[in-house]
Amino acid sequence: MAQSRTRLRDNQIVAAIEDLATRDAQRALSLALAEVDLRLRLDMLRAALRGWAKSDPDAAGDWALSHPSIIDKSDAATAVLTGLIQNPDAAIRLFSHLSETDPGHAREFGNSLIAALSNNGDFSRAAEFAAQGDAQYRNDWLAAAFGSWSQYQPQTAAAEAMKLPDPDLRQSAVQAAFTGWAQGDPKGLIAYAISLPDGQAKSFALTESLPSWAVNEPAAAAEWINQMPSSPELDQGIATVALSLDNKPEVAVTWAESIADPQLRSTTLATLIRQWNESDPAAAQQYADTSTNIIGEDRSDLLIGFGDGN
Repeated sequence: MAQSRTRLRDNQIVAAIEDLATRDAQRALSLALAEVDLRLRLDMLRAALRGWAKSDPDAAGDWALSHPSIIDKSDAATAVLTGLIQNPDAAIRLFSHLSETDPGHAREFGNSLIAALSNNGDFSRAAEFAAQGDAQYRNDWLAAAFGSWSQYQPQTAAAEAMKLPDPDLRQSAVQAAFTGWAQGDPKGLIAYAISLPDGQAKSFALTESLPSWAVNEPAAAAEWINQMPSSPELDQGIATVALSLDNKPEVAVTWAESIADPQLRSTTLATLIRQWNESDPAAAQQYADTSTNIIGEDRSDLLIGFGDGN
């Protein structure tokens, strides 16, 4: 601590505090609380709690809950659970202890445990904990567990999510897995989605993945769509892509025109034309006048908006 302030020096201090806390937690906490830099003080407190958890997890957990003015309870719980994560059974027991002591923060403690397990690469254990957790938090915990899992092992996460027997829990887990997968590898998710049977899971996967792929590789995504037969399973994804391209109206309406469902196609086009009208009224009205894809109330509302209705 007598050395000049550098990132390396701060990292060494944090590591030393964590090591010290395994033997003398009070001394480690005292050194942390004496640090004047607020960011480093917080890092040192987290390190002290991680180290303390390795030798006396219940005591570390109780301290974390009883000093909310010093460190946020959820932040402290994450530190304690992270320190104990090499022993997942002990970490789960500590979660139970924390939740029984402070049930008002049980949701946050569960999220902390899932984050710790996931950061340690124990994704299946995080998912298992979430699936067996308190019913009122189960959907949220499943979303957190499978969302993290899908960032690293997306196909495994999706496959495991689909094995859940409860349909509501399965839906939450599958959607979380697909959302995480779409953020990192939308093209991979599309390939996986095509192998699924028609249904809600397939439709959701395509809806999540197509916009992300279109933003990153618009030409490839458009070519793929053009080669695919018209299908209701693609409709929501195509509509989402079209609406995301509102700053390129000529491209957006081309995407919308490929929607199979007539009503969704009409509604999507009507929305795009209203947006187009703000930047180029003449082009927007000309398209609306000549398009046969805008039907029913969508056409009537547009005509009124353009001043052609009553």
